[in-house]
Amino acid sequence: MRYSKTGFSKKFILAVSIIYASLIIVTALILGWALKSTVQNASEILLKDNTKGYSQIISIISDEAKNIKDTALLKNYLREKSSQIEGITGINLYHITDDECFFHVIDIVINNSSYVPEISAGQTVKPEQGLNIMKESLTKIISDSRVYTDGILRWQYIYAPLNMDKKLVLSQWLVSVSETEGKIFTLTKNYKAQKIIIFILSLIISAGVVGTTWLFYQNYSHILRGIASHLDKTAGGNYNIRIGLSDDEELNRIAASFNALVEDIRDWKIRADDIKETMLEINSRCDKLFKEGVAALKNNNPEDAIVSFKTVTLLRPESYSSFFNMGVALAQLKKYQEAVNMFAMSLEIKPDHEQSKIYINRIKAILTKNTDNTNE
Repeated sequence: MRYSKTGFSKKFILAVSIIYASLIIVTALILGWALKSTVQNASEILLKDNTKGYSQIISIISDEAKNIKDTALLKNYLREKSSQIEGITGINLYHITDDECFFHVIDIVINNSSYVPEISAGQTVKPEQGLNIMKESLTKIISDSRVYTDGILRWQYIYAPLNMDKKLVLSQWLVSVSETEGKIFTLTKNYKAQKIIIFILSLIISAGVVGTTWLFYQNYSHILRGIASHLDKTAGGNYNIRIGLSDDEELNRIAASFNALVEDIRDWKIRADDIKETMLEINSRCDKLFKEGVAALKNNNPEDAIVSFKTVTLLRPESYSSFFNMGVALAQLKKYQEAVNMFAMSLEIKPDHEQSKIYINRIKAILTKNTDNTNE
């Protein structure tokens, strides 16, 4: 008997371990995605908080500038105030045109020498981005959380309305995001480090799951090979083999079932040997009785022959020859009807037995002749 080393059990166990490992990796990827989303959300919150903090300061300055009626004085005032606040890159001053479709640049305040504005005083512009924001900010302070850059500096816009000599002026403040982006960079860096740690841990756990499963398989494969070896020995006739019990409940059940099976096989084998021996004795006894019956017929002793053949038919009911010879013995005793019954039993077992047919015809002829003689 052969046992395959790679079968369904191995594939199944490995498939389950791979599924678990895949689930761990997928979970790690989902966790990484969740961390990334958290970092993105945190970054957006930090950028909003950045403009929120500056908006409060700008609101105070805007209120203080309400009484200034000269553009030059307003510019100097804003330059003085903004220079005292770290992170104010510059301020663009506009007023909306009469058709409300464009903005006219009144003046520009530059606090950072690295800032090179793309607009100049006296220019009329229609911003491609933020036009609606600029219109809305004519009545209230509005923050734009988006980040803009010229390749060197990075900033956000805060829009604040200013009343100057009954003419509405829009101030566009450029607030630096360097400190905020430093925090965002730290968050991103931590996220990348955590993502790597999560990925490595997921690989280690996955490898542990596969390795543990493999060891589990090898252990049970060794146990199953031992059981298979015991079965081979049992099939070879060794019924004294037993599997010892262990600490594993499932293995104990297998061991108990195997041991009970071997006990049953041994008992069955003993009974089968006893039955075989008994059958041999019965066959030997039947052969002896059959021979005694034949000898009794030859010695014209039909009574003893009937006893022998009747015993044989009881022990060996498939013996058509015993029924036939018992019929012959009954015929010698002129018990014709009983003889016919025995010949009929012989034909029932062996329909092509010609001797039984011949004897039945002979007895019928005798019975017919006797009936005719009686009638005369």
